Amino acid sequence: EKRKDFQLKKSDLPADLGGLKDAMIFHIRLLWHLLDAKAIPGDPPQTNLELFLDQFKSKAAVFARRGSSHLLVSVKKITGASRLATYKSRSKIVLHARKMEENLVLYIDSNIARFGLVKWAPDFRQSPYSAYNSACRIIAIDTFRQAVVSHAYASYKPNIAYAEDMDLLIRLYDHVVHHFFYGRYTREVHNPGSVQVADEQNTVYKSRSRLAESRLNFMVENRWNPLLHALASTAATSDDERDPGDKKLDNRPVFYTRRRPERSAAANSFIRDLEFKREKNARLDRSKRWKERVRIVPSHDQEDTLFPALPEGMPIDYFDPDFYNSLEPNLRSRIAIPEVALL
Repeated sequence: EKRKDFQLKKSDLPADLGGLKDAMIFHIRLLWHLLDAKAIPGDPPQTNLELFLDQFKSKAAVFARRGSSHLLVSVKKITGASRLATYKSRSKIVLHARKMEENLVLYIDSNIARFGLVKWAPDFRQSPYSAYNSACRIIAIDTFRQAVVSHAYASYKPNIAYAEDMDLLIRLYDHVVHHFFYGRYTREVHNPGSVQVADEQNTVYKSRSRLAESRLNFMVENRWNPLLHALASTAATSDDERDPGDKKLDNRPVFYTRRRPERSAAANSFIRDLEFKREKNARLDRSKRWKERVRIVPSHDQEDTLFPALPEGMPIDYFDPDFYNSLEPNLRSRIAIPEVALL
C-alpha cells in the first residue's frame, strides 16, 4: 500500500513513546477548538490570513519571531485556550481546558498572539510548509512541549523524554495535521457529509465488535459448544440505532437492533436467549455489573443492517434457508460449514 504524504505507521514510532501521539492529537483538537472526535476542521478566518500577511513576508521572518516576547495582538482578542474554558459544553476538550493551570493557558494564548493570529487554524489551501502553516506548526509544537513537561496530559502517560526530540515532534505534528486532519478536510470538501457517515459507521462497527467480544467471552467462560462461537463473530453481530425520539428505559437510552437478513429464526432466537442469560448472570453475580446498552428488537419496521457482508464459516443452520438457497454456489461454500449447532 502506497504511503500518503506525512503518514506515520506504528513501526515508524519508538516503542517506548507511551501516549505521546494521543496527547498530540488531543492538543491539536484543543488548539483548533474541535470539540469532539467527529469535528471536521474548516478554513481559517480571513482575518487570520490578513493580519499574518501584514506582518510576515517570509518564513525566515516567522522563525525569527519564535523567541520574541512582543505580542502582535492582545491576548484578550485570541480565541484560544482561555476562551475555550468558557464554553458551555461537556466536551472533554472544554473540561480539560478548565482544569489547565493558568500559566499554561496564558502561554498557549500568548504563543498564538505572538504571530499576530486571532485563532490557531492551519490553512489546507496552502502548502504545509508555507509561512502561515509554519507559524501554526511552531505554535502547536512549542505549546505541546510545555503542556507535556508540565504534566497537563499525564493521563495519556506520554514518555516526557521525547518532548525534547524536535524531529519526532515535527513528524508527529505533520502526521496529525497534514495527514489525518487534512484527509478529513479534503473528503468533506469533495463529498460533503461523507466524513460524518464514515465516522458513524466506524462508531457502530466498534460497538458491534465490543458486543461480539462480550458474547464470545461469556460462551467460553461457560463452556458452550465451540460451534456456537461463530455466532459471536463481529460479522454475525447485528448493529443498532438509537431511538430517534430519545426514548429511555430505566433512565437509559434505548437502541433498536437492525435485522441481519441472512439469519434463520433459530439463530435469532438463540441470540435473544444468549442476551437474556448474559444479563441475568451479570445481575446475579456480585463480582459483575451489567453496563451494556438497552437493545430492543422493534415490533415492526425493523431496518436492515448497515453491514450486509456475510459472516463466513458459519454452521449451516445459522442461515435462513430461502436466503441461503438464493446465493451463488461459490458464496454458499465460503459462508457455511456442513455442521448444525442450534438444534
